[in-house]
Amino acid sequence: MRSLIIISSPLLCSSLLAACGDDAPKVEPTTITISSDKAPALVAFRDGLDADWQAATMKTATSYEAVVHGPYMVTVACEGAAELATTQIARTPDDEHAIAVSCEVAAPATHAITGHMAEAGRIQMGAAHATSTTAGWDFNMAVPNGTYDLMALNDDKIVLRRGIEVSGDLALTPEINLSQDGKLLAEVAFTAPNAAATETLVASVDLDKPGTPYSIYSGPIATVKAIPDTLLVAADPQTASVKASTAGGFRALRRPFRVGGKTEFTLPAPLTGVKWEQAEGKLALSWSAMPAFDSFVVGVTGEKNGKQQSQSLELSPRFVQETGIARTDVDTDIAGYKPEWKIDLAKEYSRELLVQKTSNGEVATISVSETVNAAQP
Repeated sequence: MRSLIIISSPLLCSSLLAACGDDAPKVEPTTITISSDKAPALVAFRDGLDADWQAATMKTATSYEAVVHGPYMVTVACEGAAELATTQIARTPDDEHAIAVSCEVAAPATHAITGHMAEAGRIQMGAAHATSTTAGWDFNMAVPNGTYDLMALNDDKIVLRRGIEVSGDLALTPEINLSQDGKLLAEVAFTAPNAAATETLVASVDLDKPGTPYSIYSGPIATVKAIPDTLLVAADPQTASVKASTAGGFRALRRPFRVGGKTEFTLPAPLTGVKWEQAEGKLALSWSAMPAFDSFVVGVTGEKNGKQQSQSLELSPRFVQETGIARTDVDTDIAGYKPEWKIDLAKEYSRELLVQKTSNGEVATISVSETVNAAQP
C-alpha cells in the first residue's frame, strides 16, 4: 500500500497551520472533498508538511471532507480480497478541491462474446482480447455491459465492426475473415534522432478508445503499421509513440498520428539526479532538476501473503512549486494504517518515478524505475 511522503523544505514554516510571524496574514481554510466508488479502509490527511496525520471527516460511507490551510496531503487506503492499494495525493488549495479515488478492485460482471476467425491474428473488444497463431480458430472473450467496437487484425489487414451492444452472452456472426473483408494497414517508418545507442526503441500505434486503447502495432520503429485515414472516423483518435528503454526506465513521446504525417519523434530529455534512499525500513526519493510536468507520480509495488500491494503518491505542480521540495519520504506512520498494508522493503518490490507533460497534443513521459531484491533464477 502506498505510503505517504513526508516532505521537508527549508522554505516553509514548521507547520503551515501557523503563520511564520505575528504579522503574517491569516490563511483562510479550504474544504477538500474526497470520494470513492467503494467504501475505503482509511482516509487521512495532513494540513501542512510537518503536521500530524488526522482522520478525514466522514460524510457518507464513500465521501469525506478535510479542512486545510495550505499545501496538504491525502491518503486513501483500499483493501480487497486480492489487492491492497494506497493512493496519496499532494496538492495546494489552488488545485482542484475534489479528490476522487477508485477502491473498486473487483472485476465487473462480464458476458461471453464468442465467434470464429478464419485467419491467425488478434481480436480486441474493449479491454478483452484473444490471439491465435493458428488459422480457423474460435474465440471466447469476457466483456462487461456496454457498446463496443470490435477490432480484428494480423500483420497486414484489419477489420473494424462498430457499435456492438453487449448486455448478455453474444455469438458474433458472420465469421471474421480478413482475406475477404479486411483492409490493408499502411506501413510507415519512424525515427528518433536523439535516442542513445544504449536505448532499446519500440514504436506503438493505438486507437485511444475511452478507457482502453486498442493496440494496432507494437514493434520496431522502421516497420510501423497504422490504420489509413479512409478507415478512421471522428471517434477514432489514432496515436503513435516511440519509447526508448533501458534497464533503469524509459522516455517516450506520443502524439496523434495520421498516415502521411510527421514520423520523427524527438524524445524528452532523461531525468537526472534521481536517487532512491532506503534505510531502517523507510523509503525516500530525491531529485535535482525537474522538467515542467503535469503529472508527477511515485509508485511502489510488492506482494505480501498472496496479496498484491501498491502505493502511489501524486504531487501536483503547484505543490512542488510552493513547497520547493526536492525529496520525499515514503511514510506509513499514519494512525489506523495497518501493518499488513506496508510493503516489506526487505523482500522483492518495484519502485518508479513517472513524470509526464502534455504540450500541443504531444505527451512526453519519463520513467525512472527498478526492481529491488529480485529473486535470482
